[in-house]
This record gives sequence, C-alpha cells and structure tokens, in this order.
Amino acid sequence: MYGQLVLDDGSDSLRLLYRHACMLTLGNEGLLQQIIDQPTPADPLQALILQGLQSQAAQRLAWLNDSSVIADFIQWLDGPIDHELPERYTDTGSASWHQAVFWLRQWRYLSPARLNRLYQEPAFSAQLGTINDWLNYLAAVKQIEIPAFSNATAPWDQYRQTCLLVLLLNGAAGHIDTVRQINHLTLSEQHPVYELYPLIRQLDPAKGDLVWQLEQQLLLDNRLHFLCWLELPVSISQFLLRVQSQSELCNCTNVDHFYHRVASWPDEIEQAPLAEQALLHAFLLRHGDQPIQDRNREALERLDCGNQGETDLQQALLNGKKPKALGNSTLFARDSLLTKIAQVGYRLYDYDWDKLDQDERQQLMACLADSRLSPILRLNAGLLVQLSEQRVIEKQRAKEQRPDTRFWQFWQFDRRINRLGLLAQLTLVPLVMVAVYLLLINVLSAWFIIGLLLLNTFSALLRRSHDLNRKYPVFEAVLLICMPYLILLYLLIPGVKHANQYGPPPGEKR
Repeated sequence: MYGQLVLDDGSDSLRLLYRHACMLTLGNEGLLQQIIDQPTPADPLQALILQGLQSQAAQRLAWLNDSSVIADFIQWLDGPIDHELPERYTDTGSASWHQAVFWLRQWRYLSPARLNRLYQEPAFSAQLGTINDWLNYLAAVKQIEIPAFSNATAPWDQYRQTCLLVLLLNGAAGHIDTVRQINHLTLSEQHPVYELYPLIRQLDPAKGDLVWQLEQQLLLDNRLHFLCWLELPVSISQFLLRVQSQSELCNCTNVDHFYHRVASWPDEIEQAPLAEQALLHAFLLRHGDQPIQDRNREALERLDCGNQGETDLQQALLNGKKPKALGNSTLFARDSLLTKIAQVGYRLYDYDWDKLDQDERQQLMACLADSRLSPILRLNAGLLVQLSEQRVIEKQRAKEQRPDTRFWQFWQFDRRINRLGLLAQLTLVPLVMVAVYLLLINVLSAWFIIGLLLLNTFSALLRRSHDLNRKYPVFEAVLLICMPYLILLYLLIPGVKHANQYGPPPGEKR
C-alpha cells in the first residue's frame, strides 16, 4: 500500500481516487479536507466515486472536530507527564478506546515525546501502526528524529515523505524500483532521508544489479544508511568486504541478523567444514543476547555429525566447554589457522576482560582480508577482532568512570590496589586500628577490633586479586588468610597493566 501511495503525485486520476479512499481511514483533518476540496472529474463514474468519498470525508471530519472523546485524549497526550491516562481509555473494549485508536492510526505528525508517552501506555503501545512504530523506534532507539513539518508542506507531501522513509527501512531491496519512479517529491535538508533518497534515484540499471549498487554507496556511519543496509540481501562476501574497513560491523547482532534474513547465509555456512560451523554458532551462543543464544543453540544441536570426534565437539560447545585435543585431532590440526582461532577464542571466553595482542590481531585481520580462505573461517576471525576491540572500548570506559581507590579505603571491595597498596593496607591500617582501640579500650570490644582486622585483611587480598585479574578472587583471598605465608606471592607479582572491570591500574593518571 505504501508503495502505491508514495507514487501518487496527483497526476493520475485513478491513483488519486485510491489515495482518497485510503485517507478515509488513514488521513488526518488536512487530508480529509483535501478529499472534500477535490474538483469533480469529467468522467461520470469517477465523479460518482468521488462524491461518495467526499460525503464520508465530511462526516469523519465533523466527528474529529466535534468529538469530546478525541479532545480529552489530545489534552491528556499533551498534558503533564505525571498525569495518568483517564480510565475510559484504559479499557480496550470501550468505545472511547476505539475512537482514540482510530485517531492515532490516522496520519499526523507526532513528536518523539508524544510517541514515547503512547508507547509507555499498555493500552496503546501495540496500536499505533507501521508508520508510528518506525518513527518511535528511530527516535527512541536510534536517536533519529523526524523534524516537525513546516506549514508550507502540504498534508499529502508530509504523508508521502513519511511513506518513503518506511519503504527504505522495511525491505528496501524490494522497493528500489518504486522509489526510482517517484516524481515531484521535495525533501527538506533536515529530513533523515534527504541524503539517502538521491542515492537510489541515481542508480543505473546499465551498471548492473541495483541492490549491489546501493549497497556500495551506503555510508554505514550514517545511522539511517545503516538501517537501510540491514534490510538489503547482503551476502557473506559483501559483508566481509565491509568488515575489512569497519570491523565493528562484525558483531553477534549483525551476523545473526543476516544469517536469519538472507537465504544465502545458512546455505553457505552449511557447506563449510563442521568445525568452522560449530565455532561460529558457539561464538554467537556465548556472546549474543538471549534470543541469539537460543537460535544458535538450536543450530548447534542440528549439526549433522559424521563421526565421534564431531559429536564430542558438538557436545563440548553446547556445554560451554573447551574441545578436547585442540590442535591434535583431525578437526583441529596442529598450527592450523582454525586451531589458532579456536585457541584465541577460548582464551577470550575464559577471561571476560582479555583482548588480542598485536600479533594475534594482525594474524586475524590478515585472515579476514584473505578472500582465498573459507568465508566462515573469516567470519570467525572477524568476530574475535570485534570482540577484542569492544573490550578495549569497555575498559577505557571503565577506566574513565571508576575512580582510583586508596589503600586505607578498606570498605571498597570492588576496586584494585597494587603491591605497595597491599603492603600499606596490611601494615599501616592495622596499626591505626590498634591505636584507636588502645585509646578507646574502655569503649570498644577486643572482638570488634579483631573483626575489623580480618575485614581489612580480606579486603586487601581481594582488591589485590582484582589487580591481578584473577578468575576466583574471593576464593583466593580466603585461601591466603588461611595460608598467610602465600601472601608473599601477592607482594611480588605485578598487576595487569590494562583496565579491567574493577577499574584502571592503581595510580594510573587519566
């Protein structure tokens, strides 16, 4: 429907009647008034049809202008945010609710604040239609707002521009021909599709596939271009070309999206060696959100294992374990690139804040750029590179947001201290505690001071474990309290030099 409506520039009388018929349901006050003001065509049949449409449009326009239900609903929509929705609109079976939904499904510009308020109301969140769904998603999730239209923009032009936006975000590949046929549509420079629309208009059939041409021209740093790109049937090879220059694209969300939206992806992945398929699904299972995990667990379970080694690999990955005989089997030959990728991947799995070193990154980027290699192997490499880079960003964010701690702040268990800080906390803090106890010996219990001393020791060892990036810091802190002679190791081993989930290296200047 949107494809037909966006083509209507008023020059085709039959298409114009189709527009007016649609606007009886979808049109706002301005579009209904256009039906009423439409000159009578010379063709008798068309004149009769228009007369019926004008009669219905007049009735609906009068209702919109006179309805107290609509007036009260608009008053609530534009009122203070803390005002609750009136009770008569919360009953989804009431006449008032149905009238409000009818008003909402008519095209009219709704500000991001209005849309957000409607989506917070269970009674209306699922009743706004395709256009408002997209506009709310763009504003709330992607921070792409549709500016309010000027009074100089005719109501029909407003609707056509919004239809164009929806077409480009909802199956863009199937609407390229339609968009290229649009005539007499002027966009303001502030409109989100202002730069995207000319790209499609300039596509040349003589130069080959139009979808491929569009994919090549999209600038994925632009949020709207990126959303349009996600709607294209991008092949694995095209995806990998993009990833070579923008490695951040090779993430769980995008790979899973194309795997389930583009038919060629699962076909090509199923042709790869089983170990490559299994590692890809295992990565998405480990690092994706819950829906991605569920889909890839099912994909792992569906793998057709041909021998016991493949079955063992499948079960290990499903259970989140490292495959046995990694680098010493027919599936993972010693020193092979697949084995290297698997080893690096499992190291990153085991240590949530670990990242690639420079040599590993160069090797994986070379794999990603080598078109002679299996596309699935290259996807696995790209996912590891992106994961590492994302961790670098997260570490930097943690470094900037989490302040340093001081050795005497023994109550801050979720921080780091270095070797000197550990020594100070285990010596100076207890001395201060004992001195306070001696001064207040008649007030404080000895057990109270002993408890504080144990708490201080546990805190010091725990924070030092954080600095060492240990996997089980609480267990190690308790173990060292029970075996104090091992504390010497914590005084000798330097901490990790990068930021982790507990903050930056102690004393590092920011």
